[in-house]
This record gives sequence, structure tokens and C-alpha cells, in this order.
Amino acid sequence: MIKINHVRHLWPEATGFELWRPNGSEDNVFLHFINSVEILSDGERITALPGSFILYKAFSEQWFKSTVPLRHDWIHLDGDIDAVLDECNLKPNRVYNISGGGFITDAVREIETEYFAPSAVSEKLQDLKLREMFLKIQRALTDGREFYAPRSEISEKLGFVRETVFSSLQKPWRVADMASLMYISESHFYALYKEQYGVPPLRDLIAARVDKAKTMLESGFGLPAVMEACGYCDEYHFIHQFKSVAGITPKQYALRISKSGFDRG
Repeated sequence: MIKINHVRHLWPEATGFELWRPNGSEDNVFLHFINSVEILSDGERITALPGSFILYKAFSEQWFKSTVPLRHDWIHLDGDIDAVLDECNLKPNRVYNISGGGFITDAVREIETEYFAPSAVSEKLQDLKLREMFLKIQRALTDGREFYAPRSEISEKLGFVRETVFSSLQKPWRVADMASLMYISESHFYALYKEQYGVPPLRDLIAARVDKAKTMLESGFGLPAVMEACGYCDEYHFIHQFKSVAGITPKQYALRISKSGFDRG
């Protein structure tokens, strides 16, 4: 069985974002890019086209850089991933390209919803959805067929709001501000958001800010810069929310990264 340790779909980063993990991560890391990126593939730095994806094996070097605003899907996972790759004729640490690849983003979104709204069968569903995604990848690479599930207008608008919020985590977002982007009431927005993403909007916002803080801490940013970028004015409030999600304080997280010699996002 494959275990999902963390997942995000259509995660945004600013122009020039660079991630370098010379010693890799504790997890296997699947990345799918909406835009073109410079990336390490089979030990060489190449230019990957939009729609490219890669699965970096645990403890193997990871690097990519985007010269445009970045949008990508990512999954941290462990378990029997080697068997899945073998079944689908895929190699780890190698970039593959699928023109479009919207079904990958859809699959990652569904996995993310299960991840953030756990139930008795969530882990099994995450495993199944991931395996289905890889089988569809194999089919797309083999014969070029891609299948897209049509998304409703509401779903598209929620996606726009979420991407807008995640692209500007430094802003003091309230549910009312998010709802105003769709011109609907706060209560209606709350219900729609939780139904689509499996988590209330403010809880999702906090988790996104902690994800951003982790990435910045891994890159060596100090606490003041991290707080400013993630929308925190009060250090105690930041530490409290970070610990509520990560289980440790920001300083403990940064210390663990520096001692371990590898990164885990």
C-alpha cells in the first residue's frame, strides 16, 4: 500500500522559485508542473515542458527552478511505489511529459481532499486514486489518450479563489474576503469550499501558510522573513499555528532540517 504523507494541487510559487534538496527527502516526491521549469532529470539539468512530471525517490537529489510564476501539483509518499512504477514502465528521477495532463491535477485534487478530510477508508481511497492516476499516465504515454472529467463552474471558481489566496498568503485573509471573490455569502462559500476540499477555508489557509513556512525554513530564511511572507504579525500566534499543524515549533523544524542533512516539505 502507498501512504500519502502530504499533498497539494496547483500549488503556486513566485517567479524565480528554486528548490534544491542535495540529499533528497525522507519521502518519495511526485511533482507535476503546469508551466515549464528547469529541473534535474537523470542527474542532468534540463528544460521540462509544461505538463512534465517526475517522481524523485527518497534520499535522491532534487532540484528545479521556475523562471515564470510556478503552478504545480506535488505529493510526498512512501510505501510500495517501486511496484507501481514497474507496472507502469516508469523510471524514478526521470522527467516525462504529457501534453496538458489535466487528469493528473484532477487526481491530485481528489487525493488532497481525502487527505485533509480523513475517514475510515481515506487511506485506501488515496492509495487507489494514486494507482489509478499512474495507470492513466501509462495510457497517456503509450497511446496519447487523455480523459478529462468536466468541472462545474462552481468548482472552477473555487479553484480560482484558492489559488488567489495561496498566491498571496501574506494578506490577512478572512472567509468574507474569499467569499467576496465569488460574489456569494460567507456561509454559502464556507459550505461549498468544505464540500470541494474536505476542510474549512481557514484551516486550509493555516495549513498552506505552514507549508510555505516549511519551504522557507528549509531554504534558510529567518523567522521574521517567514512570518511576514506567511501573513503573521505576532510571533506567538505563528508558533502556535505552526506547531498545531507540524507538531513542532518553527525553530525545532529548522534545527531538525539542519541536523538531518535532508529536507522534508
